Amino acid sequence: MLRRHSLCSQDSVADESDTIEVKRNTPHLALRYPSVNPRLPLLALLAGLGTILVVWPVSAAPPPTSAVSHAPTSVPAAQPKTIEGQVVAINYSTGIMTVEATGAKRFNVIVLPSTNIQACKSASGADCRPGFMSISEIHAPSPPKHPKGDIVSVTVSQRGDEYRAQTITILP
Repeated sequence: MLRRHSLCSQDSVADESDTIEVKRNTPHLALRYPSVNPRLPLLALLAGLGTILVVWPVSAAPPPTSAVSHAPTSVPAAQPKTIEGQVVAINYSTGIMTVEATGAKRFNVIVLPSTNIQACKSASGADCRPGFMSISEIHAPSPPKHPKGDIVSVTVSQRGDEYRAQTITILP
């Protein structure tokens, strides 16, 4: 006659003689996936070596120096100067304004978003109204409304052949 009894993690089934016993839910020495389990230590070893090879060069690199090392430019910046004249053309897409100064000399001036643009009520520049004006408020010649462009005084900084506007004053 078969007898069933239950122990904590074992279920034994035996006959009355207890000579043949089958144990369930016990760890077995046989590998469930014999082709996968031997690869796991190899993969862990390769992942560890890969991490070391990635982290080691980064940690061994010298710290960045605080000194700024810019390549010297071929043309040093010149002192600021003032150009007074009439606006001949404005290219709004590139931000370049062409000013014709006295003596019929034309200057292509780059107007940056940081350029300060102001309008004055007197020709001497004494009664100037600083404000938040943009390049669109400077008028180039357009025959129906403005037959002539605005008269401006532009403080520029020069670097080579390039002029960058620092301050633009629109004169009456």
